[in-house]
Amino acid sequence: MFNMPLQSFTSKHEWHVPNCLSGDRFIPLRCLLNTENFRYAKALSQTQQEEDILKQDITSVCLEEYRKNLQFALNLGTPHSRLLRFSCSSPSTELPLKQAYHWPVRCRKRPLIKQPHHLLDLPNFRYNFFLNLLDWGPSKYLAAALYNSVYLYANGENTIELTAFTGSYCSAVKWDSNGETLIVGTNNSVIQVWNTESRKLLEETVCNCTSTLSISCAINALAWHPSNTLFVSGCSTGTLLLIPLSSFQLECEQISILRAHKGQISSLRCSPDGRFLASSGEDSAVRLWHWPHLTPGMEITSFDDPVRTMAWHPWKPSYLVIGGSISGSITLWNVNKYTQEARKTLDSSAVLCSLEWSPITGELVAGIWVPGEQGLLGRSVLVVLATLNKVVDRLDYYAGQIYYLLWSPDGKQIATVGSDETLRIWYFLGPSSAREKDIWRFLKPVVPATFSMSLCNKRKKVGESCHASTNDKGKRSSFKKEDVFSIHNNSFGCVIR
Repeated sequence: MFNMPLQSFTSKHEWHVPNCLSGDRFIPLRCLLNTENFRYAKALSQTQQEEDILKQDITSVCLEEYRKNLQFALNLGTPHSRLLRFSCSSPSTELPLKQAYHWPVRCRKRPLIKQPHHLLDLPNFRYNFFLNLLDWGPSKYLAAALYNSVYLYANGENTIELTAFTGSYCSAVKWDSNGETLIVGTNNSVIQVWNTESRKLLEETVCNCTSTLSISCAINALAWHPSNTLFVSGCSTGTLLLIPLSSFQLECEQISILRAHKGQISSLRCSPDGRFLASSGEDSAVRLWHWPHLTPGMEITSFDDPVRTMAWHPWKPSYLVIGGSISGSITLWNVNKYTQEARKTLDSSAVLCSLEWSPITGELVAGIWVPGEQGLLGRSVLVVLATLNKVVDRLDYYAGQIYYLLWSPDGKQIATVGSDETLRIWYFLGPSSAREKDIWRFLKPVVPATFSMSLCNKRKKVGESCHASTNDKGKRSSFKKEDVFSIHNNSFGCVIR
C-alpha cells in the first residue's frame, strides 16, 4: 500500500492552490483590498454630499476632466465605495456621485457667465409675489407691465408702449409660442388679446369671478397651450378660466374652475408636450390638470409655504421642478410615475426666488436671495446646476430678490429682474456664444438621467369627480356657454403629501 505510485494518489486526492479571485462568501478578497482607493472614493462622496450649492467651489468644474485623466494615468480605476469585497464583480453598476445625473443635461466645461451686457431701468415696477409682469417670447420683444402700461422692448430699438389702462394696472402678460399674440391681464378682471405686429386689440373678456362670485379679481398668471388655440388665466380668488380663441366668435366653450386653489394663484406652467398644466398658489399646493378640459390629475401638498417657482424640463416633458420659496427646497418630480426623483434644501437663511431650465443645455438655473447679517446688504446669487448637488456656474451680485428669469428666443441670453427695478441681460454661455460655432465647444456631450434619489409615498383618494368621465370626452365637442366646476380634495386621482 505504501508502495503505491504517486500518480494514483494524486488522481484520487487532487489538491489545488486556492484561487484568490474565486473568493468565499464569508471571507473578503485580500487581493482586491485597496485602502487608498477606498479613502479617495469616500472623500469624494463626502465632499459632494456635505457642500452647499452656495459654498461649492465652481473651479472644480475645470478640474473634473483633469481628475479623470489623472485617475486613468495612475491606474486608479473607478473609485469603489466598499473596502471589503467578496467578489471581483465590476464596480460599474455603482455610479459615483460625480456621474449621477438627475435629468438629461449637457453641462458646461467651465464657468461662462460674466458681467451683464445690457441694463434697463424699470420704473413703476410692481414688486409682488403673485404677479407675473414680464415675459420674453419667441419674438425679439420683451413685454413688461409697468403699473398701468404695457411696454415692448427690443435690444437696439426704441421702447414701444402697447397699451395703457385708466383706473387699473396690468398684473400679468404672456406671449404665445409664435411671438405674435400677447395676452394681458389687469387687476379688475379684464383679459385682453393683442396683436403686437399691428398693435391692435383683438379680443377682450372678463374673469368668471365677476358673474359667479360677484367680486372683482386680479389676473395673476396666464399660460398658453403649445397649439396657440387656447389659454388659461389664474386670478386672485383661486379661479382657473380656460379660454379657447374660438370662444370670442362663438361666445361659448369657456370653462371656469372655481376654488382651484384656496387663495391667490401665483403661477401657471404648461408642459412642452401640451399634456399638463401645473398651477401653484397661496395654499402651498401644486396641482396638475389634463388638457384640454382641465380635468384633475395630481396634487402635491408637501410644501410649508406658498409656491411660485415651477419649470418643465425642455427635453423631458414629464419632469417638473418645484421650488419652495421660504423653505429653500428644490424638488424634481416625474409626473408620469407620480414620484419624487430628487430633493435639495438650501441653507436655512437663503430664499429661493426663481427656477428655469436652459433650453440649450438642460441646466437648471436658480435665483437665490441670501439676506445680510448684522446690518449688511443681502446678495443675489445666480446658480447654474448640472444636478441638484453639482454647481457648474455661479454669480454673486446685488439686485434684491430675483423673481424673474427670462430666456431670449435663441436661448443664449438670460434676463434677470430683481427688486431693484433693474433688468439685466447676460450671455448665458459667455460673450463668445454670440458666434454659433463657439457654443458647442464649451459644452460636454449630452448625459441622460441615470439617478433616482427616492420615491415619494403616494396615496390615492378615489372619489366622485365633477368632470366628465373618459368615455364622455369625445362627446364634448359642443360646450355649454360656460361650464363651471368646483374642485374639492377628493377630485384628484393622486394626492401626495
